[in-house]
Amino acid sequence: MVQPRRACSVTQTTQGEPHLLDMSQQHMMRGYSPTEFRLRMTRDDIGSYLGLQLETVSRVLSKFRKAGIIEVNQKRVRIADRERLRAVISTP
Repeated sequence: MVQPRRACSVTQTTQGEPHLLDMSQQHMMRGYSPTEFRLRMTRDDIGSYLGLQLETVSRVLSKFRKAGIIEVNQKRVRIADRERLRAVISTP
């Protein structure tokens, strides 16, 4: 089971800056796939940006992958279960 608090810290910041679902929405608005996109930042960069360790970012993304919420192939991400991702992110 994905830990909701850890998942939230990786997928959104406390300032409400973009998370995976926002990235999905932005891609859709630009005419691209809302479920498949490329992460432009490395996991280390994402950790630095969110104030997290690289290991934390990797662990949460791995949990999402193992839970079938996302699929990851290097920097390519596919949101496989948007509703479960939304539920994990919105869990207090």
